[in-house]
Amino acid sequence: MSIYFRNFLMAAILALFMGGMAFAQGGSVNTEIPLNSGWKFQEAGKKEWLPATVPGCVHTDLIANKVIDDPFYRDNEKRLQWIGKTNWSYQLFFNVTLENLKRQNLEIVFEGLDTYASVFLNGKPVLEADNMFRVWRANVKSLLKPGQNTLLVKFRSPINEILPRMAKLDYELPASNDQGEKTSPYTRKAPYQYGWDWGPRFVTSGIWRPVTLVSWDNARIEDLHIEQNRLVKE
Repeated sequence: MSIYFRNFLMAAILALFMGGMAFAQGGSVNTEIPLNSGWKFQEAGKKEWLPATVPGCVHTDLIANKVIDDPFYRDNEKRLQWIGKTNWSYQLFFNVTLENLKRQNLEIVFEGLDTYASVFLNGKPVLEADNMFRVWRANVKSLLKPGQNTLLVKFRSPINEILPRMAKLDYELPASNDQGEKTSPYTRKAPYQYGWDWGPRFVTSGIWRPVTLVSWDNARIEDLHIEQNRLVKE
C-alpha cells in the first residue's frame, strides 16, 4: 500500500469516526446560521440608521440609500473623499434559540472586515480587527442570550488610523500610486482603493464578506490537509 493511499485512508477513517461521534450525540458537527440579512449602518456622530447590505461596503450602502451621487460621475471622486476619513458603524439584531445555546461552542465568524473594526456583542467587546484579508473568529457562548441579541461593528477611518503611526516613523514607504495621503503600504487593505493610474480613489470600510454564527459540540474537523513528503518506487 502506498504511503499516499495509507495517509488518505487514515484521514478518511478519522473523518468518519468524528462524524459518527457527532451523530451519536444527536447533532451534526457544525451548525451554521448566516448573519447577513437585516444590517443597518450609521455615520459616526449621526442618529439615523440606514439599511445596509452585507457583504458590501459603505460606499455601495451610501449609493443604495441615495446619500451620495454616482461616484464615477464628473468630479464626484474628489467630492466623496470624506467617506474614507469618517468612522462608520454597522448593527444587526438577531435571534438565538435555547437549542442553539445548548451547544458547547458558539463562535461568530467574520470572513472579511474592512479594515479597522471593534466588534461588540450585547454591548461587550469580542474582537479587534486590523486586517481586511483574514477571517476573524470570536467565542461568544458566554455573551449570547435567548431571544434578541445585538451585534455592533464600529469601523475607524483607515486613513486617520494610520496617519499618526506614520508620523512616528523616521522613514517613508513608497506609494506612488496613492492619489492622496500615502497610507496604503502601512495597512492590510486592498491597495486599489487608494487610487491608481487606471482607477479612482475610494477608501472604503464595511463587512465585505459573510458573517456566520457557528455552533458545535466537543471536537470538530475544521480543515483537512494531506501532504506527500516521500517519493518511493513502487
